[in-house]
Amino acid sequence: MPWVSFLRYLDRAERRFVDWYVIAGNPGAILRDGLHEYFFMARRNAGMDLLTRAVAQGSVEASYVYSMLLLCNHHGGDNVRRAVDMFEVILTSGNVHMCREIFTDILAESWVGVTPPDPGQPVTCRSSMCSTRGIVGDSHDVSGVSCVRCLADLEVYEFLGMFR
Repeated sequence: MPWVSFLRYLDRAERRFVDWYVIAGNPGAILRDGLHEYFFMARRNAGMDLLTRAVAQGSVEASYVYSMLLLCNHHGGDNVRRAVDMFEVILTSGNVHMCREIFTDILAESWVGVTPPDPGQPVTCRSSMCSTRGIVGDSHDVSGVSCVRCLADLEVYEFLGMFR
C-alpha cells in the first residue's frame, strides 16, 4: 500500500493504532499526522504544531518539510532563520536527496483541493559572505553555491515542484 494512502484513508482501528504511536511520541507517526493535518485537512496550525513535535523528536523528514513550509510562508525573520538553520543541518548531514525522494512520492499523489503554499518572491540573500548575492543561474547545478540561505531558497522551489 502506498505511504500516501496511509496518510489519507484510515479506518477506526488504523486511526487508533496511529493515535497510540502519536501519544507514545513516535516521530514517524507524529510526522504522518502533521502531514495529514497540514495538507489533507488544511488545518495548517495543527499540522505545524505536530511537525514541530516530530522535529523535536529528531525526525529528519519532519525537519525538512517543516523548514520548507516555514520558508514558503515567510513567517517572519526568526522563523526564516530557524528554517535556514534546520535546512543547514539536513544539508550537512547529506539527507536532502533522501527527503526529496520521500516527499516527491508523498506529494505526487492527487491531493484534491490542496494547493501548495506560495513562496512569493525569492528573498535576496543579504549575507556579506554570499558570493552569489541571491543570484544562481541553474538550480540543478549548485556546486558553486556555498551560501546556505541561497541553497535553502533553491530547495523551496524543488519542494514546490513536488506538487506538480
